[in-house]
Amino acid sequence: PEDIQFVIDQGVSLRQQNKETKALAVFEEIFRKLPADRNRLLTYAFSFQIRAENDYAIRVYEQGARQLNDPQAFTLELAELYRATGQKARMVENYLEYLVKNPQQMVHIQNQLQSNIAAEDFEAFREKLMAALQKYPDDLQLPELAVWYFVQQKDFSLAFVQARALDTRKKEGGSRLLTLAATATENRDYTAADDIYR
Repeated sequence: PEDIQFVIDQGVSLRQQNKETKALAVFEEIFRKLPADRNRLLTYAFSFQIRAENDYAIRVYEQGARQLNDPQAFTLELAELYRATGQKARMVENYLEYLVKNPQQMVHIQNQLQSNIAAEDFEAFREKLMAALQKYPDDLQLPELAVWYFVQQKDFSLAFVQARALDTRKKEGGSRLLTLAATATENRDYTAADDIYR
């Protein structure tokens, strides 16, 4: 009874036998006894995840973060699960939170966003990014991510706003802006390039 993997297997087995009420009772008992220990929470969530019970894995991380009194305890893990379950807005929020705490992970976050944000998700991503920029005005990684992403989308005007702010904050003397203007020119966005050069 102390091995969570067997308990989860019991719930999954009951569910497969169409004994949903009993399965839910098993799962609810797990959540009543959820430990306030990061490593054990990771084990619980992973045990749910490998049994394709992603919603329960998400619940473990969310409840666990509350129990640990650390809202950012599992931001990367949650981002991955939200990606797997198609919850892109929540995925983006968690990737951005993770980046603020772990600026050295910029390339990883860029790769995840490039792979998982489609053109139709652009507006939702932009909103989440702008909200994060306002929430963490002193963070330097989020504006870097914004410049990178807007350049990927060939929206040089939006990239310019963030690049100009970064250039000023980092006292780069316009070098970032010249690079961005050259990129806009290469992509034949002459209006943006002209604004940036000026």
